[in-house]
Amino acid sequence: MKKDPRNLFNDMKQEYTSWQSAHKDIQKFIVPTRGNFDGQPNRGKTINHQDLIDSHATWCNQVLGSGMMSGLVSPSRPWFKLTIADSDLMKSKAVQLYLDEVQSRMFAVFSKSNFYGVLNSSFEEMGSFGTSAYSLLVDEDEIIRGQNYTAGEYFIAVDSRGRPSGIGREFYLTVGQLVVDYGIGNVSRHTRNAFERGQYQEWVKVFHLISYNYERNPLKTDNLNFNFRAHTWEEGHARDEFLVIEGFHEFPTITPRWAVNKTSDVYGRSPAWHALGDVKMLQRLHMKKFEALEKVLDPPVQVDSSVQDISVNTLPGGVSRVSSTNQNGGVRPAYQINPDMNAIRVEIDGTKESIEKHFFTDFFLAMLNDGRSGITATEVVEIHGEKMLMLGPILERTQNEKLDPSIDRVFNILQREGALPEPPPELVGHDIKVEYISTMAVAQRMVGVTSIQQTLQFVGNLAGTYPEVLDAIDPIEAVQIYADLSGSPSKMIRSREQMNDLAKAREQDKIRMESMANAQTMINGAKLLSETEVGKNSALDQMLGLRTE
Repeated sequence: MKKDPRNLFNDMKQEYTSWQSAHKDIQKFIVPTRGNFDGQPNRGKTINHQDLIDSHATWCNQVLGSGMMSGLVSPSRPWFKLTIADSDLMKSKAVQLYLDEVQSRMFAVFSKSNFYGVLNSSFEEMGSFGTSAYSLLVDEDEIIRGQNYTAGEYFIAVDSRGRPSGIGREFYLTVGQLVVDYGIGNVSRHTRNAFERGQYQEWVKVFHLISYNYERNPLKTDNLNFNFRAHTWEEGHARDEFLVIEGFHEFPTITPRWAVNKTSDVYGRSPAWHALGDVKMLQRLHMKKFEALEKVLDPPVQVDSSVQDISVNTLPGGVSRVSSTNQNGGVRPAYQINPDMNAIRVEIDGTKESIEKHFFTDFFLAMLNDGRSGITATEVVEIHGEKMLMLGPILERTQNEKLDPSIDRVFNILQREGALPEPPPELVGHDIKVEYISTMAVAQRMVGVTSIQQTLQFVGNLAGTYPEVLDAIDPIEAVQIYADLSGSPSKMIRSREQMNDLAKAREQDKIRMESMANAQTMINGAKLLSETEVGKNSALDQMLGLRTE
């Protein structure tokens, strides 16, 4: 029995309701320009900043987004390379040239499209709402086109392994946009009538659902039998009417999450989620500070109650008429205001510092500032090793849920569009792997290098007293592990077979040199003997048993 896509859409939307309250709080206090929970097409008039007195958390989230972008996927330098598991095959010149050319073409597509802008926005969504969603679609002009979504306007579903298996969206298009994009024959009757009346700018609510295609026939190759199917319909469409039904070879939407507490969680949790209590406290502290300042500058006053219709003017130079018969009469402050502004400032600074810790602000600021002078992965580890350990699970999830599917999606699009070179025959049957070489990716691996250095230093110090400890270290294996962790080029390290061949050659050279040395010694000895006179009581006489008197 076929399931109506509208029912699946409603199920996904219902699942999101338990997360919506927290996301609204995050929008209200941290990212007021992100998130769409009111269903309005024109959000300029609905964005409200009245609860955001101090924007420090907003700035922290922007620093986090920029830091993740700069450290992981900087547009100014390569951040990944393609390789294969077979180290011997990687030495093939044809394979190296093919992988280099594919990388070059992929980076060119990324730079030409809006890919990097979408990723930057996605990092800020991850830092604030904990989950991001964007689609990578085919574009006639730029090959790919990214489309970013914000919290509240999409709902996702995952499979048993936590991988995205569906996304539903609700958004608005104008009557004119619907007719141009989908054709007058596919829009609803309401939209068709509005178009004929010239109401091109009237907003229409649209629904979009991408889900696994359980009805696909693997023997057919049309787009309705691809792995994933997409339905798009208007709010006014009948249940069996759609603007378009299309298919996708792979899931076109990437939905990375910052952190997931339970395997059953569909959406992620974020630094903003954990910092929310501090952010609310910061707003309240500022409100109290302003209230104290206002009372100092414009204090509440008390006046003589015996005077009727008293007029109090608190403006500069203002005149107030009061009774002079009461010694304590007149206009004066109701009570003295002398707030400890320094104590308030200290409390505000402490709260800001707590917020910054949730967003790793000091780490990302150092990355951004040092990045201008070319900070290396080794320097990052030396300065921020502890924070790199804390960010480890986040970086791994970002690579698995964001970068890997993005690269796979773009690679597949380029391959289907015929935009990639023909692979060499020897590469057939081998999977291409992605190795990340960005500053943060290499720094994450370099955390393990520190332990190698410490171990070797410890063994070296101990070997002075106990030389036998050197037997515990395999130096060749240590070099290989160090090179892998530090991101050194694989062709820089020889294989075990090559090293064995070199060892044998050295041994043969040693034997040959020893033989030559022995032969030379014998030649020198023979020459010495031949030049020695007999009968002079020399060593040669003694060897021959001759003795002269």
